[in-house]
Amino acid sequence: MTTALVDPTTAGAQTQARLLDAAERLFAERGIDAVSVRAVNAAAGANVAAVHYHFGSKEQLVAAVLRRRMDVLGERRLAMLSALPADRPPEVRAVVEALVVPLAELSADPAGSGRAYARVLATLHGGGPEMRARLGAAFAPQFAPFDDALARALPDLPVAVRHFRLNLAGTLVVQTLADRETAAAGLGLGSTDTPLGPADHDGVVAALVDTVTGALAAPVGPIPKGSRT
Repeated sequence: MTTALVDPTTAGAQTQARLLDAAERLFAERGIDAVSVRAVNAAAGANVAAVHYHFGSKEQLVAAVLRRRMDVLGERRLAMLSALPADRPPEVRAVVEALVVPLAELSADPAGSGRAYARVLATLHGGGPEMRARLGAAFAPQFAPFDDALARALPDLPVAVRHFRLNLAGTLVVQTLADRETAAAGLGLGSTDTPLGPADHDGVVAALVDTVTGALAAPVGPIPKGSRT
């Protein structure tokens, strides 16, 4: 009798994907601190040691959840930044679109996994210093290209102010796209308990791009004594 051979790499990759999917969903629903490793293993239909076997710890699982989609987002964002004109300063709005549109596309389906990912990002933004540090580490490869693009678009903006505004912009983008229904209701496009249609989603994204563009390009008042430029 012959025994069917199972590719362990493929089986392992499938288990990892189930664990990541389960963790992303549970983190989005309950918050990261409220989700145990046991709950992730159970939701993924895996054995009780699966998370530790594949990721080592809950902290590494969180990092893997972040990295899986952040890498894809980063590629899309950097492609949009690379398409900006090199022979003249880019439009601020075009830089903002590179920040907003990829995550907006990912989170457009209210029942899709991308929406859960946006909520995980929002949870990290709203968490303590350790959670924000995790998010900052995941976004770090994208920060410099956005900072460079904004420096070209807004050459007179002091460095410290540019960094301050870029960080605030990231928070605003994530929080808005994680709860698009509330944003849409504020714009008169829908209600908080009704899924958004494509046109309403586009309206939220357009308003978000307008808002972030205005915030980044706003005039700078007197810089307080002792601040750095």
